[in-house]
Amino acid sequence: MGYELTQTLFIGRHTLLVEGPSDLLYLKSFSRQLETRGQAGLDYRWNISVLGGVDRIPGLVSLFRGNSHFIAAIADVQNGDKTKIDNARKRLPEGHLFTLDKYTGQKESDIEDVIGRDFYSALVTKSLGLQPAHQLSSARPTGASDRVAKEAEEHCRTLPPHYLEFDHFVPAEWLFQNGDEGLNLPNANEALERFSKLISDINALVAK
Repeated sequence: MGYELTQTLFIGRHTLLVEGPSDLLYLKSFSRQLETRGQAGLDYRWNISVLGGVDRIPGLVSLFRGNSHFIAAIADVQNGDKTKIDNARKRLPEGHLFTLDKYTGQKESDIEDVIGRDFYSALVTKSLGLQPAHQLSSARPTGASDRVAKEAEEHCRTLPPHYLEFDHFVPAEWLFQNGDEGLNLPNANEALERFSKLISDINALVAK
């Protein structure tokens, strides 16, 4: 496991672990947009590394313990993940694990929920080129997941085959490449506020 981790991660002096590549792109995108507004983006000292899952945190912390590495992590929250999150929290210094439910107000939360349903729905439409008849509905359908990325994934399974298959990375990549246009999507200010809070909390660790 240690060998695998060293092949997939770049560990710097200050390392922020995220679960997937889309998390990395969203953090960079919103950090950049906050900076263009004169607000604080993610501190330059943070190196963002893709971990692949919260359950891998304990192994990584053990691998680099004692090497003067300063590690924090962002974790999704899903039903059934409590034990994994508790184990990760125990292995990290106090206050170094950021669970996304704190920034969304809902029990199950991914990075897409920090973005918000209206913004993310419009982002999916843009990135996949959905025609009006095939876009996500303005209100969450009855029985749909509270997690907007899961709702989008389920919705896209019903689309005609000429559309791209839904992938978490596709909307993230579109936003990273079209950040200024992304600010015109619905509730962009609210999304920026939530990311500002998350980034502020992360930056506070290195400010101490």
